[in-house]
Amino acid sequence: QMPIFFYGNTCPHCADVEKWMQENKIEEKIEVVKKEVYDNRANSLELSQAAESCGLDTSSIGVPFLFTPEGKCLIGTPDIVGYLSDKAGLSGSNEATESGKEAE
Repeated sequence: QMPIFFYGNTCPHCADVEKWMQENKIEEKIEVVKKEVYDNRANSLELSQAAESCGLDTSSIGVPFLFTPEGKCLIGTPDIVGYLSDKAGLSGSNEATESGKEAE
């Protein structure tokens, strides 16, 4: 099971997350499935199903959106970066502490 990162080609926040992932070599540490939703109908449908499984209103779903192997839906840069930081074992990241979780 891998986290699925849903993004849009022209979405600035998605680009932020992707840039952060590159800078921190996230994909060398953990596997992340990336799915583009603006131009790909199947991916867009999959995003809706993920959102539905989390009980979210599918009419107002935005990207960046991360569907975790635990079945959680994370929307927006801070939450996604925090989760991936944690999974990739990055320490000392400011974003991670914002979730209210103390650093080990």
